Amino acid sequence: GEKQKPQREWIEYGKVPGSSLALYQDTGTYLPYDRTIQILSKTASELPAIYAWLDGSGRLEIDTGGYYNARVLTVETLTESIFLGWTRIIATFEIQPFLYIASTDLTLTSGGTTVNPGIESDPYFKITGTGSVTLTVNGVAYVINPIDQYIEIEYPYAWKGVLNKGITISGFPKLQPGNNVISWTGTVTELKMNGRGRKL
Repeated sequence: GEKQKPQREWIEYGKVPGSSLALYQDTGTYLPYDRTIQILSKTASELPAIYAWLDGSGRLEIDTGGYYNARVLTVETLTESIFLGWTRIIATFEIQPFLYIASTDLTLTSGGTTVNPGIESDPYFKITGTGSVTLTVNGVAYVINPIDQYIEIEYPYAWKGVLNKGITISGFPKLQPGNNVISWTGTVTELKMNGRGRKL
């Protein structure tokens, strides 16, 4: 199956008085889409490993330059040739719209610059330090209070307190396309990050 252009998600929130027209709000998000792949196996001993791979969700590397977050929707098995032993497996995936670009982790002990090769992204940060820290990304300040040893910032999980056990964060940094300047104030010994660059 071919890569598709993701569609924006809109929410209907009312009707125009005196008209059959509806009002829609752009959520700023994109809808997932279905994509089918076919696997042709000549060796029956390979089938258990293929079925194990087609169970659940995870990263799907199907296009060059990165990976998708995807989950298996359906798996169909067809016998191509009884005599030759060919088996065709047709799997349909639900593809989340972003192609994540392979990127390496970056470690900073003082301010620096990172490059985002795609569209706006939600990076991962791990800040090692103590007390109140203000992280600044492209001139926008994010207050974190208090840090005890370290904090992980990973939207949307940190918002729910899952990673950070009640540590308050005033917001979540975004990385814009191109160069992004990162700095901080407070007692920080190390900042590790992954930009999680992505494309549509």
